[in-house]
Amino acid sequence: MNLRKYCFFYKIFLILLGTACVFAAHLIAEEPLRCNTCKKLIPSDREYIVSQNKCYCSRECFVQSLPVCTICGKRSFTGGIYALDHSFFACPECMKKPRCFACQIPADGQKLPDGRVLCPGCTRTAVVDPVRAQSIFNEVRDEMRFSLGIGTNHPIFFSLATPEMLHKLSGTRSNFINEQGLFKYEAEVERVSTRDFLGRKTGETLYKKGETSRIYVLDYLPKLHMQYVIAHELAHDWMTAHYPGIRDPAVKEGFAEYIAWRYNNFHKRSSLNRRIETNPDPVYGEGFRRIRRIAERDGFEGLKRYLEFKSKQNQK
Repeated sequence: MNLRKYCFFYKIFLILLGTACVFAAHLIAEEPLRCNTCKKLIPSDREYIVSQNKCYCSRECFVQSLPVCTICGKRSFTGGIYALDHSFFACPECMKKPRCFACQIPADGQKLPDGRVLCPGCTRTAVVDPVRAQSIFNEVRDEMRFSLGIGTNHPIFFSLATPEMLHKLSGTRSNFINEQGLFKYEAEVERVSTRDFLGRKTGETLYKKGETSRIYVLDYLPKLHMQYVIAHELAHDWMTAHYPGIRDPAVKEGFAEYIAWRYNNFHKRSSLNRRIETNPDPVYGEGFRRIRRIAERDGFEGLKRYLEFKSKQNQK
């Protein structure tokens, strides 16, 4: 191809390319916009609102897109914060209020003698009467035994406790008080060794006596939350009875959270389970997700084999 023909075809190519670009730009420019709230098309000659890369055909539609504060019920123009599990949204003004110790929602609630705040919703079912608390404990224990297959037959001492009492019983050295339940197992252990005729040790047997199991739960918890905490602590009781050698905190707390999660599922309480599922804590949250993965992959019998392995591993 000679130079003249080459220049001719090159000019034609440039003209076609330019025409295509203009046509494409025209299509893009004429692409109709759609309101993010009402989903109606926005005419090209009409003013509209753009916020966070979203279009709104009117101020009314824009306002409808704003989050509603769970506490005051107003839409927030100035931001705010969602709970980690998206169970509530608080506007900047309501964020200044004290949080309910049970549900963590900011509120102008009842202030308890020890300084804790209880929101109106949690106040309605808060459990402070020991007799009522014992009845709830017995109910949860029966449900777990007969519906989930997690149960023991030995006596369990149950009691409500104040935050300071729970913190002291837990033995933690932290100054931050956040315990809501506690399982304690105590026993006198006697080690009896067996020896051969030369006096050499050939084995050892452990004998336990004076065994006691105790469960403490924080007072003033709303009923549904208290049932979840009781289920968690009863899972510790079951694990201690069947797999006493487990020492890994993530396995112990993860299993207890998994059983409490199953208990919540049994009662269709997804809001409580969202907190368990989204908990970022490396022991409780990650431990739960690890145990759940094993149960989903291998079934509950497979999970028990894993617990048996972990228990024997630590007893060596």
